[in-house]
Amino acid sequence: ERFSELNPEVKIFENHLLQLPPPRNYDEEDRQNTDHSVTIFYGALNRWKDCQEIIPALNDLCKKYPQVKIFVIADQKFFSALKTKNKLYFKHDKTGMAYIPYENYLQTMRKSDIILMPLQENEFNVGKSDIKFLEASGQGVATIASPTVYERTIVDGKTGFIYHSPAE
Repeated sequence: ERFSELNPEVKIFENHLLQLPPPRNYDEEDRQNTDHSVTIFYGALNRWKDCQEIIPALNDLCKKYPQVKIFVIADQKFFSALKTKNKLYFKHDKTGMAYIPYENYLQTMRKSDIILMPLQENEFNVGKSDIKFLEASGQGVATIASPTVYERTIVDGKTGFIYHSPAE
């Protein structure tokens, strides 16, 4: 919308997934989840300003529910700020870099129950896409997201959850 004000030739295409993976078998996953854990996924790069306000609430959650696991991709600051031993940082097997192959990113996401997608409202973030929500939905992962970007895509309480404060 912003770009089309400057240039009427700009076109907007809705995000989509090229293909859907097979549906998840939640009954089988429950049978294999002998420790009754819940896994939260956070995969973002250079988003420290967006996520730091939810860290205290997340740490409180992990303290209250020690069976919560957290999978983190790319954001080392976020990972380091988590005060739980029940966390795992994923990096590229061969290079050790924060970037991992897209297929591995989706596989790690799929092994999770919940994805966190915090974005503060600023000029950069409002121009971002909602593709992460579509990827998570395609992998059968429940979404908890901030309103920035996602409130136009997520139907709160139906296709995901929008939070407006760390307490929520």
